[in-house]
Amino acid sequence: MPEIARLSTAQGDFGERLAKLTAFDSALDDGVERTVAAILADVRARGDAAVLEYTQRFDGVKAVRVSDLEISRGELQSARSGLERGEREALEQAAARIRKYHERQRRSRRYDPRAADHPA
Repeated sequence: MPEIARLSTAQGDFGERLAKLTAFDSALDDGVERTVAAILADVRARGDAAVLEYTQRFDGVKAVRVSDLEISRGELQSARSGLERGEREALEQAAARIRKYHERQRRSRRYDPRAADHPA
């Protein structure tokens, strides 16, 4: 498992390390944005058929129906119980942070996932 970078504002090189961790290539970002927008448009236009195609293409999972992709509560519980306590707690904390961030984002943008002009 990869080591998680730990930063402290007390470190002399904090700013430099933070900038390195959060840097991205804006040229690649534009390409990603265009690709995501195209995928979203395709899913809006073709629905489940597009979802199934992208799932096979990107995840290597072939399914006949979208419902076949659903993971049962039992499978989820089994996977969760197979995690070490520290890993499970880290994932739960990350999920809580992501939910909190996106809830604030949704309120501030009045997010509508169906809006054609919404940035991906």
